[in-house]
Amino acid sequence: MDFLEEPFPDVGTYEDFHTIDWLREKSRDTDRHRKTTFEDRDKCPLWQKWSELLLSQSEGASAYILNYLMYILWALLFAFLAVSLVRVFAPYACGSGIPEIKTILSGFIIRGYLGKWTLLIKTVTLVLVVSSGL
Repeated sequence: MDFLEEPFPDVGTYEDFHTIDWLREKSRDTDRHRKTTFEDRDKCPLWQKWSELLLSQSEGASAYILNYLMYILWALLFAFLAVSLVRVFAPYACGSGIPEIKTILSGFIIRGYLGKWTLLIKTVTLVLVVSSGL
């Protein structure tokens, strides 16, 4: 059974030896994402904003400012935790690591770079950094 014989809904299909229209595909993807977002935005009735939890109000300037400050606080906390983990446990985990891997593949020895701590800290801090919005 060939899974590519049946087209996916809302996804453009092309014949062999045709070029892909990337702008049209991007536009379709954006529309599909927007439709999905609007359909799923009220799925969780238990969701509460920070202003509802702390101030018992969801409208107004003070609610907006508190929500924004909590967003900034969590982003800074995640970023600070990621930086602290790298500095304390695995200094080799900073940066992308692509130049170091190229150096190792060319025959140069970097002791400790491919260790378990570097892998563990790089994995954890990647999640924290993406969560912080960096």
